[in-house]
Order: sequence, then C-alpha cells, then structure tokens
Amino acid sequence: MTLLDVRDLSVRFPTKKGPVLAVDGLTYHVEPGEIISLVGESGCGKSVGILSLLGLQGPTARISGSAVFDGKELLHASEKHLSAIRGRQVACVFQDPMSSLNPVLTVGKQVAEVLRRHRGLSAAKAKAQVIELLERVGIPAPAQRYSNYPHEMSGGMRQRVMIAMAIACEPRLLIADEPTTALDVTIQAGILELLKELRRDTGMAVLLVTHDLGVVADIADRVIVMYAGRKVEEGEVRALFANPRHQYTRRLMEAIPRRGGGGDRDRRLSGIPGTVPTLHESPAACSFAGRCAVASEQCRTALPPFAEIAPGQSAACWHPGPQAAEAVTGAHP
Repeated sequence: MTLLDVRDLSVRFPTKKGPVLAVDGLTYHVEPGEIISLVGESGCGKSVGILSLLGLQGPTARISGSAVFDGKELLHASEKHLSAIRGRQVACVFQDPMSSLNPVLTVGKQVAEVLRRHRGLSAAKAKAQVIELLERVGIPAPAQRYSNYPHEMSGGMRQRVMIAMAIACEPRLLIADEPTTALDVTIQAGILELLKELRRDTGMAVLLVTHDLGVVADIADRVIVMYAGRKVEEGEVRALFANPRHQYTRRLMEAIPRRGGGGDRDRRLSGIPGTVPTLHESPAACSFAGRCAVASEQCRTALPPFAEIAPGQSAACWHPGPQAAEAVTGAHP
C-alpha cells in the first residue's frame, strides 16, 4: 500500500501583483521504506510543497489538491488530526537546527518532550530513551550531552539531535528539508549514512528535499525534478543520472563539477542562461523554453504533457532524449 499519495497539489500566495502559484499541480507518491528526493533550484516549490502537507503554511496560503497518508487525507484534516500525525507518524528535519531548537532548553529535554507528549512516558523513562536515541544517531557521551544546550554543540551534532527528535516515535515517514546544506562535506556524509542506516533498520520512508545532486545520487531510490513550481521529470535515480530526459535536468547535470585528468581538468562549468519565470499563473507553454538551447516553436506555445519516456522514467518535455543532449552540449561549451 502506498504510504503517501500526493495528487495535483497546488499552493498559491496572495501578493500585491496578484496570486503567486508556488506549486502547480504536483503529483507523486512515496512507498514504504523508499527514499524519494525532490530536487531543483531555490524557489522551485520544493519546501512549500512539503510544508503544505502537514498544515505548516501560513494562513494566507491557498492549498488545493489531495495528499493521502496511510489512507487518510491530510490537506483538509483538522489541526487536532494533524497534531497527532506530526512527530509521531510523520517527522521533519529542517536545514538549520539552531532555528528549530529552543536555545534556553537542553537538547535532552527537547527530545524528551516528544516522547512524553506522543508516547506518555514518565520523565525518567523519557530521559533513558533519549540517551539511547542520542547514542543511536552517533553522538558521543550521550549521557553528558543530554544536558548540553544547543549552542554548546557543533552544527553536525545539532543536526543529529534533530534527527534523534524526529525518529523518537519511530515515524513511518521522515521529511528532511535540506538537512545537510550548512554542514561540511565530512559531516554531510555522516548524516546521509545515518539516514540510510535508519531506513535499513526501521523501514522508515524518507522524503528528502535538496538542490544538491551529489546528495541525491548517494541516497535516493527515486528522484523528482522540479522547475518553476512544476514537476518536470521523475525516475529511478540511476536511470535519470545516466540519461536525464528533460532539458532542465540535463543542464543541471552539466553544471556538476567533475574530477578527471586531461581535457576534463580545464572543463568549464556550464551555467543555465536566463532566469526563472514569474509564477503568477499556470503556464500555457514550457516554463523552461526561454532558457533552453533546443526549444522549438512548439515549446513556446504548448505545454508538454508529463508522460513516460522510458520504463520507469517520465518527463514533461517536447524534445527529450540523448540527441537533444548533444545539441545542448554543443550550444553551450
């Protein structure tokens, strides 16, 4: 049974220039034990979409569509129902733990509060459980660290505390929004390995939001690429990295630094010219057409359908395929 089924999710925000369509018709699903990654540049709607699932948007947001978790609708659920789900069945880890942790409470008490609220544990039992959790996420001397305040810990340790808090009630789905962005490469690798271990040991599904394709390649089973509020490509991670179908995805791949000798040493990174279009209305044509080297008149006048291009790989592009990639590479050396 599908764990999370999101269909036609749209999120609008009112502005002085009219409504901004931050997420436009987003559809995807997450299976039990699966790691799915939402990827795309800043402002493409990744975080807005996931915050909308759990009622974490502000009162001005206008949300439509459907998001069914474990057979129950989330988007139109009461605050009481969402409060029972948040932290217990669905947990979140955000980018900056310093803004998520209370600076005047010890980290141990903050993790214990989750256990006391959702599982009804006594203070003593909660403390013992927290120490086990801190050890599980790789924090040394967990009994001593229990009494630390957030500012007394490194960024990597604070993020591990957030993960300990998130998994305290053994959720079925962990939503991780840019969980490694502010961390150095070594600590980032440790956090990613921890997420993989938790998935392997508990069967927990992970919905990972990131703009880092290296992180996606390391951890995800399936990847969803977003651009200007819409899903433009989806596929199994190895197939997508081996042969990206949408032109935006291909350009993202070309912007990744690569190691190597010979000619690769002097290879220039390929940027994507132009800017993201405004999001005041649903597009009538391909949103990427103005930045695409192989765009045709069809791309500028008609919205491409999201369709299967190859087994397990779908995209919304009028010109998918390797032949288009060669044209892009030649157009932007």
